[in-house]
Amino acid sequence: MSVMDTAARIRSGSTTARAVAEAALARADAVDPAVRSLVWRDDVATLAAADKVDRAVDRSRAAGAPLAPFAGVPLTVKDTFSVAGQRGRAARSRSTRPPPTRPTSSRRPRSPRASSRSAAPRRPSSR
Repeated sequence: MSVMDTAARIRSGSTTARAVAEAALARADAVDPAVRSLVWRDDVATLAAADKVDRAVDRSRAAGAPLAPFAGVPLTVKDTFSVAGQRGRAARSRSTRPPPTRPTSSRRPRSPRASSRSAAPRRPSSR
């Protein structure tokens, strides 16, 4: 089943985010020993997030409000990205500092001026 089909089934109520999450975890259990692509996973948080989505789907359907397009569709996150509360393998993650309180991908980007290396124009060499 495609991601689009999965999302549509969750929104329509023909399946639940929890059922999809449980199926994804079962598939990971079956396949990952051979593939070895998952470094770490948090089944408890995955199922809690799925339950939260299921409650949001119920509220959204009752209110006639739209739901996020991919709500309830499970995904994996590359271990080089910092995610609050999750272990990572990036060089910064190996430090003794705790992970950020928010995922780095959700932080507001700095303005181009703030990230500029050189604010002043270069002067020609006087050789």
